[in-house]
Amino acid sequence: MRQMLPELDQLEALKETIEQDQSQRKYTQQRLSELADFKQKEPPDLESLQEKSQLAEEKLEAMQTTLIQKQEVLRSNQKTLKDFQQLYEANQTKMEEMSQMKQLAETMNGDNLERMGIERYVLQSFFAEILETANIRLNQLTQGRYQFLLSEERGSYKKSTGLEISIYDDHAGTSRRAQTLSGGESFIAALALALSLGDVIQSHTGGVIIETLFIDEGFGSLDEDALEMAIEALEMVEDEGRMIGIISHVGELKSRITQQMIVKTNGAGQSYISTSLNE
Repeated sequence: MRQMLPELDQLEALKETIEQDQSQRKYTQQRLSELADFKQKEPPDLESLQEKSQLAEEKLEAMQTTLIQKQEVLRSNQKTLKDFQQLYEANQTKMEEMSQMKQLAETMNGDNLERMGIERYVLQSFFAEILETANIRLNQLTQGRYQFLLSEERGSYKKSTGLEISIYDDHAGTSRRAQTLSGGESFIAALALALSLGDVIQSHTGGVIIETLFIDEGFGSLDEDALEMAIEALEMVEDEGRMIGIISHVGELKSRITQQMIVKTNGAGQSYISTSLNE
């Protein structure tokens, strides 16, 4: 026993070797068992597997071809989409421009809230200037009673808007329609407008002077007071240095106008002109 004592130091190592051998033996037995089971199985059909492999390869190639085709379709669709987006953006820009042009055309044509086209707008600006000048004359001719106003009331249609006149009556303290003026008052208002139109034309045409005005206002429809008012207004204008020509057959005018051109007929369908100077 004393002779075996030196070998006790190797006991642990021997135990470990034995355990490894047992584990290796157990693993080998397991693999032998699996091998025995494998031997009992039927061998695989290599020909069938080869056919399946061939079919799988063909299917893979077909799928790859389909994938390439779909990628080409995708690129084509993406290009079409890009072109469409560019075209859409360009069309949107054009639509905005067309909308602005349409709005401008409608505004200039009078299809707007004010129902006033560009022509009437421009005419209204000139007309306002004429009325401003006419009010100076109307104030003189009516001793400050009447004043022209550019009516702000909208007409029912664009052709009846922007050029309507109202008359402010200082005696009544309110404005009224120009159609409510009497015959003599209408004549004076028309005379003031005609003279002022000439003044504005002169101011916009480089100093062209309008020295003569012919009037055919239907004097025969005026009563005696209105006719006297009209004559006084004409005389006031004549005192300013303008020559006023009157086309009329009213007898009282004949007696008040010194220089006359008389149209007469010879009874044979022909007419001739004579002159006279009343003193």
